[in-house]
Amino acid sequence: MTRISALGSIGDRILGLASFTHLSSENARKRSLVSNMLLTMTVIAFIAAVAYADSRVDEISLGYLYILPIALSGLVNRLPTSLFFVMACVFLHDIYAPPYTAIGRITVNLLAFIGFSAVALITNRMGKERQAMSVIIHRQHDELVKEIQLASNVQKRLLPEGPPKIPGIDIACGITYLKEMGGDYYDFIELDESDTAIVVADVSGKGTSAAIVMSSVEVALRMEALADQNAAKGFGNLNKVICEVTERSRFVTLFYGRLNRERHTLEFINAGHNPPMLYRERSEKTEWLEAAGPPVGLFEDAHYASTTVSLGKGDVLVFYTDGLTETENENGDQFSIGRIERITRENSNSTAQDIFDRLMQGVNTFRASKEFDDDLTLIVLKVT
Repeated sequence: MTRISALGSIGDRILGLASFTHLSSENARKRSLVSNMLLTMTVIAFIAAVAYADSRVDEISLGYLYILPIALSGLVNRLPTSLFFVMACVFLHDIYAPPYTAIGRITVNLLAFIGFSAVALITNRMGKERQAMSVIIHRQHDELVKEIQLASNVQKRLLPEGPPKIPGIDIACGITYLKEMGGDYYDFIELDESDTAIVVADVSGKGTSAAIVMSSVEVALRMEALADQNAAKGFGNLNKVICEVTERSRFVTLFYGRLNRERHTLEFINAGHNPPMLYRERSEKTEWLEAAGPPVGLFEDAHYASTTVSLGKGDVLVFYTDGLTETENENGDQFSIGRIERITRENSNSTAQDIFDRLMQGVNTFRASKEFDDDLTLIVLKVT
């Protein structure tokens, strides 16, 4: 398979996205309507309070206080409604105002009407601008949510639909994103008739920015893995590509393993990633496939060396990201590699899916009601 066919395969998976979920802001609009109704009731209560206070004072008028509820009404109501409140306030102001001459009374009420109306007109204009801005914000929110959902679906389409069918190998896998999108990634790449690449990666950071970098890593990794059978050389080329397309503050921890189904060997390179656990059934001992190089994207001249381990019947491999080991409970304790080892050892005679389920059950029980703090990727491989 050439680089072009590899890229075309990825493109087909992206183009295969037929639909996405459109999240509407209808609930937000309903909440806004209820809020306006409550504010209108507040306006009425405010006018009543001012009228009551004005009725208790004889020497002076408190009519100027009507400006406050009228201003509030202008912000949340249409102009006719606000003018209705203006007339009501002028009427109440006339009733409870101190004694005036006929001309003085007309003058005071006219000035009150002009002042109240001016406040209503100005604040009503401000309210219209606020509503127009709210419509724009809701529309932009809907568009942003739609685009994020689309991008999230594209990212999920880039992930394997399920574990590959490899004779003599039992695999279970899954990923949990903290947000709609994330920086975790795993893949199984068929290199030839006997070799399958297993990849687990984690981009520094979270959310959309990490997901964008991860998409670039996925494409570059597939092209290099399929183009060069020398794992160390291909890894060096991948590192240079990632250095060119990302900032130095953004790096990728990555584990790359080449599984040979005939010899039952795993040639791997660990670029700063959490070391996968290898549990040996025959000796009941645990090995950790430690890092042999820096994370990808940090140093352009970084060199990587591969290591090969043999796999025996009943052996279990557990690949994961730090979202598993660094999950904390309510006391701030981390799940840690010790619990991974214990759960795997206790269930080593079970299937890969059973071990996977027990690990996920263990971390969910451990964190109790506390939310995940990071993306979580887990792959369990068992030699059968």
